[in-house]
Amino acid sequence: MMRKIIFIILFVILGIYQSYAQNSYVKVSFDTNKVLIGDQVNLIFEINSKKKIQIVNPIITDSIGKLIVVSKSKIDTLIKENDIVYKQKILLTSFDSGYFQIPSMQFLAIDKLDTSFLNSNPLGINFSTLAIDTTKPIKDIKPPLEISFNILDYIWYIIAGLLLITVILFVIRYLKNRKPTEKVIPRFDPKIPAHIQALNDLKQLESEKLWQNAYFKEYHSRLTDILRLYLERRFNFLAMESTTTEILDEFAKVISSRDLLSNLKIILNIADMVKFAKQIPTPEDNIKTMEWARQIVESTIPIDAEDKEISQTNQNSKND
Repeated sequence: MMRKIIFIILFVILGIYQSYAQNSYVKVSFDTNKVLIGDQVNLIFEINSKKKIQIVNPIITDSIGKLIVVSKSKIDTLIKENDIVYKQKILLTSFDSGYFQIPSMQFLAIDKLDTSFLNSNPLGINFSTLAIDTTKPIKDIKPPLEISFNILDYIWYIIAGLLLITVILFVIRYLKNRKPTEKVIPRFDPKIPAHIQALNDLKQLESEKLWQNAYFKEYHSRLTDILRLYLERRFNFLAMESTTTEILDEFAKVISSRDLLSNLKIILNIADMVKFAKQIPTPEDNIKTMEWARQIVESTIPIDAEDKEISQTNQNSKND
């Protein structure tokens, strides 16, 4: 009887997770299928997932296969009840003719239950050349036209050159007179408890509105540094000098909450993607990481520290 109950529970959990996976998909398409050599075509990514699933895009550099990446648009986010749709356009071109294949790409899907991959559909496009009319005779190349010299035709080039020289001289003078900036190292007052220091630092970071002004790398670097310093002071391991994997391993030894461990993993993974892969996180990612960081600190406050704060609050109330 007990085996049947365990089997039913596992079956239900697996069914729930599979339903999440089935509702998450990646669709890739071109905005046109007729292009010539040198023309540009948009490769459109559409990613549909549940709100509870964190999607990490693959790293796209300066080419996809034999196609050249001209530019990448920002990721548009559309929220539909419990689903989120991400869209991005990659502008591609080719200076060779032929049929080019876009291979299937893997997108990392991070869920509290598990981590999996979503595969995009393979896609192909043909770059063709201009048709040559062989019935017409071949014409000679026209000789270059002779243009008379006129200084007014070059006046804007002269002005631009003078402005460029002025800017260069200004930058050189500024760099010579600028005082060297010291690297910002997280500091703390040992008299202030670790959780109070961390919560105050998170509040200060939130008030600076860095990600709202497109300073994504600075925001997530500061956020993870605050968490690393707190974990180092609270649990006595070298979090400031450890890798993401080492921090997660040490944190798993001292806490039993899978939610806290999962949230810390997502915070560190997003920060790594922003710092090293130059990914642009969504507004929801920026808000959630702050909420989860504050939750990690508040959920791991030492019991004696909580009792001391309650006693201090009661004492202040009596004095008032």
